Amino acid sequence: MFLISLASLVILPALPSPLHTVSSTLPKSRLNSLQKIKHVPTRKWGAGASTTRKRMMLARQSNIHRASIVPRVVDKVSGGATMETAPAASFDVIEKAQEFLTKGAGYYSFPDESMYDDDFVFKAKIVGPLNKKDYIYTMNKLKPHTGIDVEPNAFGFTVDPANPLRVFFFVRVTGKHKRPWKYADAAFVEAIEPTNAEVKLPTEVAIAEFTPEGKCKFFSVGNVIYPFEGNSKGLGAIFGLLVAIGRLDIIKPGLDDNLRSFANWFAHTFPDTFGYVNSRSEDIPTWFKELQEEYSLK
Repeated sequence: MFLISLASLVILPALPSPLHTVSSTLPKSRLNSLQKIKHVPTRKWGAGASTTRKRMMLARQSNIHRASIVPRVVDKVSGGATMETAPAASFDVIEKAQEFLTKGAGYYSFPDESMYDDDFVFKAKIVGPLNKKDYIYTMNKLKPHTGIDVEPNAFGFTVDPANPLRVFFFVRVTGKHKRPWKYADAAFVEAIEPTNAEVKLPTEVAIAEFTPEGKCKFFSVGNVIYPFEGNSKGLGAIFGLLVAIGRLDIIKPGLDDNLRSFANWFAHTFPDTFGYVNSRSEDIPTWFKELQEEYSLK
């Protein structure tokens, strides 16, 4: 019976890619600003390209990664302020995203609280929104890295041309189940003993957005965009790990809306048992609730 509480694993089943075309996600009144964005064309190196030219092109591409003031496509930034330009930053946003993924997010190591903004939000299609406190609490309960040697194999890091503080990228998680994995602190939950099973998850798209000070303000993972690979039946993140090591029985209740709601109630009512599916409404940062209301999204 208590397996239904495992819905609080806060991991996303297959989700369509969030990389939609701008025209399908923005009101018409905002599309005119698209003309202001300068796109850097991709150039190929010919066989006779000089070393100097290659270095110049590499330097130019590297500069794209650094946050700077550019015209915004949308006029509302994370935080609720209406602005014509996104704020500048003195750090490389792609390097920051890579660092947060491996050292801060809680999937490949315990989460580093210092890397989070106080108004941080985690949100995906099924799980979330989770605020900073609830997300870190949840990942400290799940701690997948304690049982499985997981590697993100991240690639394709791209700075959003509409927001130089936001990065899109892909992960294709692999690993091996070498140690006992206790995915919750509830006394009645037993650790999953090592199976030595190989883990191969499908490709997921992830999003990390930062403040000008370099703190992560928004994060999303587990969004499977190509389910026809790996050994997790098309599922990503924690759900995918469990399937890959042969524990599909554990995650089945987590795919039911009603059981997830019960699991979230249970986790909030009985502390130090399971992680959360989402934060209480009153605990969600204002900037995110305003965006939910503006775009009529949950």
